Amino acid sequence: MTCHIGCDPGKHVSYFAMATGGSHLSHVWGASRLFEEGCSLTIEIPQVYRTQGRKSDPNDLIDLAVTAGRVIEASHCSLLQMIRPREWKGQLPKDACHARIREVLSASELDVLDHDLKEIPKSLRHNALDAVGVLLYGLGRRLR
Repeated sequence: MTCHIGCDPGKHVSYFAMATGGSHLSHVWGASRLFEEGCSLTIEIPQVYRTQGRKSDPNDLIDLAVTAGRVIEASHCSLLQMIRPREWKGQLPKDACHARIREVLSASELDVLDHDLKEIPKSLRHNALDAVGVLLYGLGRRLR
């Protein structure tokens, strides 16, 4: 297998993280880039949380499921792993989760991440970081 891709699908924009040459983060990007044939794909799939006072529209999960399906169909990946948010990040708040992602990455991977994040609007960078977290999970590099 030449590469592994992690995906955080979004209602409007999906973000991807790629590892090549084993399990080393090599790139983070938005939805416009295509996949290489023969990759494996780990993708976060929507999950309903039963809580009172929910801020988001639960129907957004349907849009996310459709996006995830389109990504899977377009990927031509040879191996697929579908995970729920709780599987890869537990109940960590976004800030704590993203800090742990950075702790797991090597110095050279942090350079790649910081370089690629500059191309992503600040308001969407949390989605790109989630894609990195999904990728790390798919590679067996668990958050501490």
